[in-house]
Amino acid sequence: ILIDEYDSPLQHSWHTPEHEVCTEMYRNVFAVLKNADQYEKFVFITGITKFTQVSLFSALNNLSNLSFLPEYATVCGITEDEIIENFTPEINVLAQRNNWSFDEAHQKLKEYYDGYHFCRRNMTDIYNPFSLVRALYDSYISNYWVSSGATSLLNKFVQNIEIRLEEFDNSYIDSDTLESSDVSSGVDELFLFQSGYLTIKKADEEGYYLGFPNEEVKRALSKIVIPTLTMKSQANVITAQSHSQS
Repeated sequence: ILIDEYDSPLQHSWHTPEHEVCTEMYRNVFAVLKNADQYEKFVFITGITKFTQVSLFSALNNLSNLSFLPEYATVCGITEDEIIENFTPEINVLAQRNNWSFDEAHQKLKEYYDGYHFCRRNMTDIYNPFSLVRALYDSYISNYWVSSGATSLLNKFVQNIEIRLEEFDNSYIDSDTLESSDVSSGVDELFLFQSGYLTIKKADEEGYYLGFPNEEVKRALSKIVIPTLTMKSQANVITAQSHSQS
């Protein structure tokens, strides 16, 4: 049984009267899964954010969270070895159409779409598969992140992002919060990590240092999200930036 993006309805109903109705529906479904355990060989549930504090999984409490296990750290993306092994022809086309060498095209892809890490015990670099595949299909380096829909939820879960933007690129969060807390706890860095805007840069015994994974995410935040959240037009933001630079 595969339940993909279980959290999407919960995200969009957050802080609305429909949220509890949605949560109760999930509880009923999960109760059925729990009661039918003897007939199930494998149940896999994916999502970006966690909603454990609303007792969503109280009816299905025999799940294992794979998110921070080293053997699964590369399961949701594309590694450096995989891109060379599987996408060399596409990288050659990208290079030719942009008058780059193969190494230059590869470096561009790395700067824009690589840099994710999901486990302190396995810090293998991971490319964003959605953006990487789109860039190779189009033979064009662009910001595909905004097409993923993640930006529309930022103003629900992150406060004053336009003011705190620079703080997030070297932020510290303790292990318990990152690994176990619910997105509804109100920790901005937690939502930004779970939704892909921040990634693990390094870790110590107590927690994690987070930062922006790549150029695509930085540009998505600075050029797309901020004008939306501050209710300014793109032209006004560019004008303000020009004045500040002058």
